[in-house]
Amino acid sequence: MEKPIQEPYKLGVLIEGELTPHVFPNAYRSEVIEGGTPRLQVTTDGSYIDVMVGLAGVLPEPFSLLYVLVVPRKGQEAGRYRGPMMTRTQIEFFLRRYQDALERDARHHLWLAAIDDDGHPRGMIVYDLHNVLFGYGPLDAFETYLEGAGFPRVETIELPFPHTHHYNERFDSDVDAILAAYAWERSPLTEQDE
Repeated sequence: MEKPIQEPYKLGVLIEGELTPHVFPNAYRSEVIEGGTPRLQVTTDGSYIDVMVGLAGVLPEPFSLLYVLVVPRKGQEAGRYRGPMMTRTQIEFFLRRYQDALERDARHHLWLAAIDDDGHPRGMIVYDLHNVLFGYGPLDAFETYLEGAGFPRVETIELPFPHTHHYNERFDSDVDAILAAYAWERSPLTEQDE
C-alpha cells in the first residue's frame, strides 16, 4: 500500500524510525531571558498565524514588520528585511496572504512590533523557525488573550531534540513574493538569527 503524500511541515522529529511533523500543544509559559527581559513563549497545535493575529490585537497601531530570511533558496538573499510602517489591516493581510509559507517552512523568522511615536516598540511578537511564538511588552494583556483562547499556562515548553527543519520547494515562490511585496530595507543576519 502506498503511503499518503504528506503535507509540507516546518519542524520534524524521528518517531519509531519515521520522520514525522512535530506538533506542539496549545500552551504558554513566562520566562526571563538573559539581561532580565521577561517574555512569553507560546505554542499551538493549530494555526500560529491565528494566534499571532490574536496577540497583535492587544497591541496599538502602527506596526513594523521584520522578515528574517535565514536559509535562502534559488537566488534569494539571506538577511533581515525591515518593511514599512503598517496598519493592523495591512499586517493581517500580509499574515493571511503568506500563512502557508510562514507556518509550514522553516527558512525564516517573523518579527512584528507595535511602534510608539518615538519609534520604540510598545510590544513585540516573534514567530521563530522552531514553530514557537515569543511575546514581549504587555505580557498581562497577552496572557488575558491566551487564557480566553483556552491556552493553559505550563512550566516548560520543550523543543524536541534531535529535530529537523524543512525548507519546502513548494514555498520558494511565496518567499519570492514576500521579498517583492515591499521596498524592504535589508541588513545582514545577526548571531541571534542563526
